[in-house]
Amino acid sequence: MKASFLKFKEQFSFSKEGLSFTEKFILCLPLQSLSLSNVLIHNVYIKFYTDLVGLKPSYVSLIYFIFNVWNMLNDPVFGVFLDKMKYKPKRGKYTYVMRVTVPFMVIMLIIMLFASPSWEDITIFWVLLVALFLYDTAGTFFLISANCYTMLAAPTKEERIDVSVIGGYVGNFVSFFATLIPTMLLVGSTKNNRSLVIGLLLFVVLLNTGIYLIGIIKLKDKPEMYAVGDSSTVAINTKTLWIDIKSVITMRSFWCNFFFNSTGFAPQAIYFTAFLYYMDYVVKSTGFEATLADVLPMVAVFLIYPILGNIIKKRGIKKSLFLAMIPYIIGYVILYFSNTWYFVLIAYIPIMLGRTISLTSRTPLTAAIIDENELKTSIRKPGLFNSINAILTAPIAGLQLIIFTTIIENYGFQPGGVAQTSQAVQGIRIATALVPIVFCLLGIIPLILLPFNLEKEKILSTFSKERRQLKNVSNL
Repeated sequence: MKASFLKFKEQFSFSKEGLSFTEKFILCLPLQSLSLSNVLIHNVYIKFYTDLVGLKPSYVSLIYFIFNVWNMLNDPVFGVFLDKMKYKPKRGKYTYVMRVTVPFMVIMLIIMLFASPSWEDITIFWVLLVALFLYDTAGTFFLISANCYTMLAAPTKEERIDVSVIGGYVGNFVSFFATLIPTMLLVGSTKNNRSLVIGLLLFVVLLNTGIYLIGIIKLKDKPEMYAVGDSSTVAINTKTLWIDIKSVITMRSFWCNFFFNSTGFAPQAIYFTAFLYYMDYVVKSTGFEATLADVLPMVAVFLIYPILGNIIKKRGIKKSLFLAMIPYIIGYVILYFSNTWYFVLIAYIPIMLGRTISLTSRTPLTAAIIDENELKTSIRKPGLFNSINAILTAPIAGLQLIIFTTIIENYGFQPGGVAQTSQAVQGIRIATALVPIVFCLLGIIPLILLPFNLEKEKILSTFSKERRQLKNVSNL
């Protein structure tokens, strides 16, 4: 009995080797802060602009298309720049970049809240576009730096999974406040109270700012983290840049990961936007019912989240991603036929289960592919990976919102928060539930071809641990 209890308890524990729980907690904060900002930008503000500001969905999709093109153009430059940026003892490297960029992101988040419905569409269009341009420029520097820093500070697969699990708790806890407001105030009869929505969203931005500050103040760059394999030790010119690029684009694992990320769970990038439209126009729920349908599925998943992390460690990344597809597809089938808020709630439990396993698996997968490249070339180049990946994925990431808005507009969706026809409702069902199923089925092909197994993951994890030497991050 006691042995069974201890075995059960062990399923909820984190890895004891390497970083402490506190270190993993602080380490997850920068990326979770950015995640909260992106929830506001990519989900909440879209509904805010179509319903309270009155901007047409076609304008919104155009802005986000341009936004992603800019992403495609700036990521390659920023990634290589950060790889080649030298560590300096007084200011560090990645943490310095994070500290400089946070104020720009916060100011743009605030400015975007004050577009007025009395303005012409073209004026609103330019205000939102310029604000997103500045936000994304700072956000891209921050994201690349935070990712690079996390991979250095947590060198093993087990530590990276633990950081993802802890980050999942933190991210969803803070996102709860970000999504509580739109589900309560942007769904149902209360969605016309613009001043109240702006006031509460300002509170969310302040909360977001506080989490940014804790992370960037506590984290420290240590010279040992850059002692071995740092890309800044190699001069940049056409020849060395091409050698580096070639080492990445000739990797089978890189392309399998790219095609899987472009299909598999890609529609999740806008899942909350789709959820809001589904609850408002298909189910016609109240804000409170939408909040329950949004929150309770994640609460159910969080009860077993550490177990999911340990399954990924034990079974390996590839098998875990296959397992994630099963509940994910089942959930979207249920959602397609749902007519009440509580059936939506039931549907989102398996959807969130699959989504959570996927998110937790993909972070260490990307890090392992970068480790694999370092093993072959002796030089670590996370910025370059991000650059090449950004070129390939930015237009596809924007495609999800374009697909969603195109489908609902072609089925006759009317902006301004008015009641929708049965044909428009059918369009929302298809865009919200059937599109993710199709993408998930397509993702099976690159996942089969991914050349990873549990043994290879162990080899890469051991290599990364030896290169980073765990003691170099003991004083985070």
